[in-house]
Amino acid sequence: MNILKCLDKDGVPVVCSKETWNKHILPKHDEVEGCEAHVQSVIQHPRNIYQDTTNLNKLLLYSPAVLPKAHHCRYLRVVVHYKNHKILGRRGYVESAMGCWNIRQGDLLIWESK
Repeated sequence: MNILKCLDKDGVPVVCSKETWNKHILPKHDEVEGCEAHVQSVIQHPRNIYQDTTNLNKLLLYSPAVLPKAHHCRYLRVVVHYKNHKILGRRGYVESAMGCWNIRQGDLLIWESK
């Protein structure tokens, strides 16, 4: 079951499974608890997109953060792993979401909103 399902800025379907959200993301990044709508917004309308340098199938999506007061941060970063399926075509899978103060060093900027 998916906790999140939307299209990215290029129209590619992106999902986040309930298992990924509850067993991977929330235990490491409790600042995004209850922020599924914010994560979806970053996927649909990112401010910046960076290419992950360790995995060319992963993109790092950033937007200014709008998280609860207890978790002040500058950006919300969402990591999406893209896969090409023979029948379904290209699909994205959320691997992580977190609040952060800075853009990760070393990744390559590939798109920026105007």
